Amino acid sequence: MDFSHSPRLAELRESAVELARGSAVHEDEREADNGLGPQSRAALRRTAPASGPQATNAPVAWGGAGPSRVEQVTVEEELGTLTDALWAAVWRPTAAAPLASTPEQRERYLLPEIRGERFGAGALTEPDAGSAPRRIATVAERTPDGYRIRMGTTEAQRLMVADEIDKRGLS
Repeated sequence: MDFSHSPRLAELRESAVELARGSAVHEDEREADNGLGPQSRAALRRTAPASGPQATNAPVAWGGAGPSRVEQVTVEEELGTLTDALWAAVWRPTAAAPLASTPEQRERYLLPEIRGERFGAGALTEPDAGSAPRRIATVAERTPDGYRIRMGTTEAQRLMVADEIDKRGLS
């Protein structure tokens, strides 16, 4: 049995390695400032979509990479060397997005994220909220620079790189 990488898999892996190395330069800023500033976010926006691994689980017809599961796992292995905010800068749409979104929602949210034009974020639940959104205590306060998030979430992703946060159910 041959376990060597196909040329496409080797190319995807190498592009993920390079993207991870290039993104890692933002680690100190992320740690010191608990997030990324506008210049770093803009830099990630320019590099991530052009790198190859962007939207690894999105169909090619929508602008995603369209790789196999093995290719996705190989890319994720390399991107896993980054911390949360930098790892999240390479967006992967939820597998349910094509099934659960309207054409208008895809145009407004999904496709711009696949292209790297915007980043969104979501907080799924909190310890005492369960599946009852009205019991979620996270608060998104508007600030001159965007939003300040006060939360007790157990699952929050991409908040440090987000342009927009789905705040439905938040008080």
